[in-house]
Amino acid sequence: MAEQPNSERFRGQFPSPILPKNELDKPETGLQVAKAIYESCIWGENSYYGIRNTMFADNRVFSHGKQPFQSYLDILGVDGRASYMNYDYHPRPVAPKFRNILVNDIMSRLESIDCTGLSASIQARKDDRKNEMAFKMKHGDFIKAAEQTTGMQLSQPSDFQPETDDELELWAGLNDKEKEETLMSEGISFILENNDQEGTKKLLAEDLVDCGLACEFTGFNGRKRIVNKRIRPEYLVYGTTLTLNFRNIPYIGHVERISILDVRLMYPDYPEKQLYELAYQFKGYYGNPDSLVDFIADYEIAYTRPYDSFLIDVMFFRYKVQKEINYSKGEDIYGNKIVEYRVIKDNPKKKNYKTYIPTWYQGAWLIGANDVLEWREMPNLIRNNEDVEDVMSGYAVYMLNNNGDMLPMSPMESIKSSIIQMDLAVLRMQNVLAKVAPPGVKIDLDAVAEMDLGTGQKSIGYMKLRELYQETGDIPFRSSKISGENTRNAPIEAIISGYGNMLQEQIAIYNFELNNIRDYLGINEVKDGSGVPARMGLGVANGAVQASNMSTAHIYNGYISILTDTAKATAILLWDALNTPETNDMYIRLLGKSNADFIKYNKDLTRSNYATKISVNMGAEDMQWLSEFLTTAVQQKQMMPDDAMMVKKYCKFDMEYGIRYLTFIQKKRQKEQQQIQQAQAQQQQQATAQQAQMQMQMKAQQEAASDKREVVKVDKKASGEHMNMLQALINDAIKINMETGAPIHPYVQNLIDNQHQLQLNQMEMQIKQMEEGLEEHDLQMTQVAQKQQMQQAQQAMQQQQGQQQGQQQGAAA
Repeated sequence: MAEQPNSERFRGQFPSPILPKNELDKPETGLQVAKAIYESCIWGENSYYGIRNTMFADNRVFSHGKQPFQSYLDILGVDGRASYMNYDYHPRPVAPKFRNILVNDIMSRLESIDCTGLSASIQARKDDRKNEMAFKMKHGDFIKAAEQTTGMQLSQPSDFQPETDDELELWAGLNDKEKEETLMSEGISFILENNDQEGTKKLLAEDLVDCGLACEFTGFNGRKRIVNKRIRPEYLVYGTTLTLNFRNIPYIGHVERISILDVRLMYPDYPEKQLYELAYQFKGYYGNPDSLVDFIADYEIAYTRPYDSFLIDVMFFRYKVQKEINYSKGEDIYGNKIVEYRVIKDNPKKKNYKTYIPTWYQGAWLIGANDVLEWREMPNLIRNNEDVEDVMSGYAVYMLNNNGDMLPMSPMESIKSSIIQMDLAVLRMQNVLAKVAPPGVKIDLDAVAEMDLGTGQKSIGYMKLRELYQETGDIPFRSSKISGENTRNAPIEAIISGYGNMLQEQIAIYNFELNNIRDYLGINEVKDGSGVPARMGLGVANGAVQASNMSTAHIYNGYISILTDTAKATAILLWDALNTPETNDMYIRLLGKSNADFIKYNKDLTRSNYATKISVNMGAEDMQWLSEFLTTAVQQKQMMPDDAMMVKKYCKFDMEYGIRYLTFIQKKRQKEQQQIQQAQAQQQQQATAQQAQMQMQMKAQQEAASDKREVVKVDKKASGEHMNMLQALINDAIKINMETGAPIHPYVQNLIDNQHQLQLNQMEMQIKQMEEGLEEHDLQMTQVAQKQQMQQAQQAMQQQQGQQQGQQQGAAA
């Protein structure tokens, strides 16, 4: 983009990065840096700028499916010469499909900002809250009893009461954010959204796929607002590094082609005469007019100038140097050890030291000018603290692969040769189709002239034979002529064209290169949707998609690296904005009045260091897999439906928290299942013991009953023997009475009376049983008669209803 408009070349070396501050601050030092960057990156014989941008331009043409036809003419060898083939060529949009797959993969993922405060006060509050919850977990009953006894609230009320250490850790993990951290996360998210990070994300994804290099810049604009904007890779200039994220780059910048009017608005103190000279130097370039009027003094105060719309190249750059820091170490008047960032004189208790910490100088140079627009130490250095080594330039860059030559290898670069071969295969198929003749027949005219079909015609002609062949597909002929001469040639023979084989060869080449593209990019046929077997199971298909995602994960990781550096830089600049009266009004208002008051009176917010990271939420495929997993887990009673809904909720907004909750809830449900199983085992043991006890009792009862029956048996036996003896006594008494007339003894008479009464009682009991049996029989007969009457009534009613329905149907008919 930025090409030197005249023949002069800027030669120079970089100044030493450890120059004293008074030397570094000179504009001449900034000009030296600008010229050195231009010489080494853009204009130098071995610079990467021209080579890289030519490669980028070629990649972007292919990525849009608009590859030039001229390159194929070169390969076919017809460049500059007359071509005998009339090619009707339209570029095949092979690359856009795969490019969209890679870009959409990145766009389908959702990210969230997660800020963690590193200050001691924030960590102490988190530890106190966790310790308080741990104390409540172990001594909750005692606290409740004490509160009921005293009537005082001894702890903060909470809806959740952990029961185990695992639940405590989960609660601490899901509730580990202090108000400062939440406000910082919301502030960063607002700034990114306000700068259309979603649109920037798509552009960065396209840059990574097309160029293998992407960049996002973070800084303050002229209105003291934080801006995040994408820098086209074609405009980047940078030093040499072996890192993918350019973290230790010695210098970096970008070139912009802007109008002189914009330059004047950005740097109103720059001399107008020099702006005119640059406009004159760039006339005829970049669409500027070829002529320009002479400079007049009125241009100094005029509202408009004839060269305001002239486009010129401006290089914005940043150069890393080592800043000298003077400090002293010693003791104060109380004997405490202290460190002060200043030089102390004439104090025996303190010694002076110096150290170097990295810092960035920023500059702007109108390419071709003899001075710089800007050169100074960055006013808002992007570093956590004044004494840390890590300082950011504001450029978040990522190169997919870097071997040190600073020429990235992009996914699009890797598939260009295959696309060329595929296009050549299509051109060759066009060539075959253009040259091949349609299927035809070969006819022996001599044989046709002598052919007699026996239909009264002596012979048939060419057109008749052709018509016969086309209508029937058959052709009768004789092998001998009328003269008797024998001919072995058929009068008509089909001509078979071999173009089908030639087309199949080119199709095979096309498909071969298409598979090469999939292999190079790591995209399988399931992922691109071109070859999904009808019987492939959902699990197998998801596995194939996951495998493809793993192959292309490095591209998405590149975007996450850029977003992480951008979020971190945004967070640090937000701290500066909150501490700067002219910049903090907007950001305090966006956080709300109550939060603004909290920020105003809470120094921890701006004093604290923050670890900013990007939490990647699950994509569509991951959520589908999670849904299937949760469904199976619920069906197998590994978790409850409410648990599955909570896991989905956490994973949707923060995958890390979702995985934490999933792990916890699975352990909890497993523990509950184990407790249930243990309780069931205990119940089974108790039931077994009770059954054994009952069996023992039944056995004892059976043994007791058996003993009782034995006793009854013996008793009955004794009673029977006794009755036999009494009966013999009665018989003897009656016999003596009948023989001698002697009276029966009263004792014997009493026995006779008792026996007679016993027989009467038995007869009465038998009569009573017979009467009860007759009554029961009469009752059963009465019930049977009633049931029969009811059945007869129901049958009569059904017959009557059937007759009525038949009459109604007959009437309807």
